[in-house]
Amino acid sequence: MRNPRGLFLVFVVLSALAVPALWAQGAVVYISGEGGTYSTSHSVATHNETMEMARTLLKSCPEVSLTVDKASAAKPDYLMLLNRQEEHYFGGAVSQVMVLRPDESVMFASKEGTVSRATKDACKAIMSDWKDRRRTARSTDRENSNWNITKP
Repeated sequence: MRNPRGLFLVFVVLSALAVPALWAQGAVVYISGEGGTYSTSHSVATHNETMEMARTLLKSCPEVSLTVDKASAAKPDYLMLLNRQEEHYFGGAVSQVMVLRPDESVMFASKEGTVSRATKDACKAIMSDWKDRRRTARSTDRENSNWNITKP
């Protein structure tokens, strides 16, 4: 028969290594760039900027995982929605981005000129919030731990 204390020690060591690895994972972000229609004298077109958002996020925010399936098994930590408004008089466009938490409360909203700039700003907001959430969760875990040696 194997030593039960040895097996327990192996379990404790493996668990201690696995917990930081789970925390090291980045946020899962659902992205949708649907929205924004414009018309010309000849046609009506719609813009879906999801691919541009994905390209920008993969490049400038590699810590996050992206999904376009809001109901996926890996529940998203954030929802990032983009609306592109065409300005008819000046020939330009404005990108509006909004980031929601899982409870769909608004965490961040911005209005920028380009999809890339709006997406980068949203990335900064997500990363800041994600780091704060991780820090809060770690301190709560430490306070509630039975193994906390700082408390009698």
